[in-house]
Amino acid sequence: MGVTEGSIEIGSVSGCGSVELISNRNGLQLGFSDTILRSDVVLQNNAQIFAIADGDFGGGDIAIYARNLDVRGDSLIRGGILAGLPTKAETQAGDI
Repeated sequence: MGVTEGSIEIGSVSGCGSVELISNRNGLQLGFSDTILRSDVVLQNNAQIFAIADGDFGGGDIAIYARNLDVRGDSLIRGGILAGLPTKAETQAGDI
């Protein structure tokens, strides 16, 4: 899963409750109330989440809403600017 100029939102809830979709400058984001219980998020078996700036566009943001985050089995979360591409001075990587 990858994105430029947008966002990746991953969330996990435990039990009953609802998660809102909130409109923002990048599109949509997940909205969790303070009372909703969050569950674990596990990335395994080479799972990859990346938000990479490609030279012309800024990189996307990655947000993970969980009780615990477990990254295992050669899985990874990446953000940054791709090497070797012409990059504008204002190009910025996203936030994780």
